[in-house]
Amino acid sequence: IGLFKRWELNGKFAMGSLLKSIGGDKDDLVVAATEGILTENDLDDSPFPDDIDAEIPDFEIKPEDVAKRQEFDFRKKCVFTIDPATARDLDDACSVEEVGDGIYEIGVHIADVSHFVYPGTTVDDIARERTTSVYLVQRVIPMLPRKLCENLCSLNPGVDRFSFSVVWKMRKDGTVLSTKFGKSLINSCCKLHYEHAQDMIEEPDRQFEEGYLPKIYNGYTYRDLSKKVNILHEVAQILKKKKVPTATLR
Repeated sequence: IGLFKRWELNGKFAMGSLLKSIGGDKDDLVVAATEGILTENDLDDSPFPDDIDAEIPDFEIKPEDVAKRQEFDFRKKCVFTIDPATARDLDDACSVEEVGDGIYEIGVHIADVSHFVYPGTTVDDIARERTTSVYLVQRVIPMLPRKLCENLCSLNPGVDRFSFSVVWKMRKDGTVLSTKFGKSLINSCCKLHYEHAQDMIEEPDRQFEEGYLPKIYNGYTYRDLSKKVNILHEVAQILKKKKVPTATLR
C-alpha cells in the first residue's frame, strides 16, 4: 500500500512512500486478498472493546413492552426465518395468514436493534462507522457485537424477540389493501435454510423424513410451514409478474 505525497506539475514521477506490504510468498492467498479488500475499502475489522457488552442491556420483556406492542404481538403466530445453513445472525423473519375472502395477512419482521442500542453509546458510534456487516469468502465482519447480532437481536427459533414489522393485507392477485408498521414481538417457530424452502416449493406434498428439517416450535408442523412457504412463493411470483412490465429496465 503506497501513499502519494506530491506530484510536481511537470514531473514524470510522483513522490510517495510505502506504507504496508500485503501478502508474501508463503502467505495464504485468501488471507492476503482479504487484507487487500479491507485496506482498499477502509473497512474496520478491529475487535470490539472488551467492556462493550456492559453497555448492552439484558433481554427482558416488561409489561409496558407488551402493552406498546400489543397490536403487533406475533408470538403465537407461525413466524419463521429462511437463511443460509451457516447463518448465525438471523435478522429477518416472515409470516402469512389467511384471513378469509381470499385475503392474506403477510408480515415481514426485522430484528429491533434500537431496543438495545442507545444513541451516543460506544455500540452506536461503532455501528455508525461500520454501517453494515461485511460478508467475505471465509469470514464476517459484524457491525454489532456478537452478544447482539448472534443472540439478543438474532431471531432464533423458540425464544421471544423484539422486532419491527410491516404487515400487508393483500388479495391473492397481489392487490395491497392496507399496510401497517409497528414495533412487534415474535417467537420464530423454525430456522429454515434456503434448501428447505426450495424443497417445499418443488415438492409441496413431500413428507419430510425425521431429522431433515430443523426443530419446529410452538405446536406447528412441517405441513404448516410448507403451506405458508408456498403461499409466499405464489404471491411473490404474482408480484414479480406485475412489476416486470412497469418497473424494470430492459
